[in-house]
Amino acid sequence: MADEKKVLIVIAPRNFRDEELTEPINYLMQAGISYDVISTTCGLAIGMMGGEMPVEHTISDLNEGDIAQYNAILIVGGNGAPEYLWNYRPLLELIQKFDKQNSIVSAICLAPAVLGQAGVLKGKKATVWNDDQAIEEIRKGGGIFTSSPVVVDGKIITANGPTAAAAFGEKVAVSVKNL
Repeated sequence: MADEKKVLIVIAPRNFRDEELTEPINYLMQAGISYDVISTTCGLAIGMMGGEMPVEHTISDLNEGDIAQYNAILIVGGNGAPEYLWNYRPLLELIQKFDKQNSIVSAICLAPAVLGQAGVLKGKKATVWNDDQAIEEIRKGGGIFTSSPVVVDGKIITANGPTAAAAFGEKVAVSVKNL
């Protein structure tokens, strides 16, 4: 179906934050929005709380045609985000492609730092986990840091951590549904 809504979810292969994945997925499913989960490597990704997510495709596997089928990208945080996702060139390029196609670009917890690194936050308000280095990445990328739990600025949606996961998931699902 041409009008089917779809979200690409990016997680770290280790130590992604479980509820930052599961809560948004719950809202996407309730809204009838499909999703795919990718990472930097294939295999079984393991969350900080022990949750497991099978990953069949990597960020590097995607081509332009693949990207065009998605309405949004959602990047999950957790302790694994700085290690596996920050400064990861294929992810930064992927974020830029989503931004260029005017899709929703969203990230939670420590993951919004990659939005700053990708250069998509210039002049945009964004939030991130209360971590000096993560906040600095937002600012270095031209973003305006705010400490609100969830921030929506145009098609950029950010959230500051696991306690905001449900509200973040709801905002992403509603935004995608309204495209």
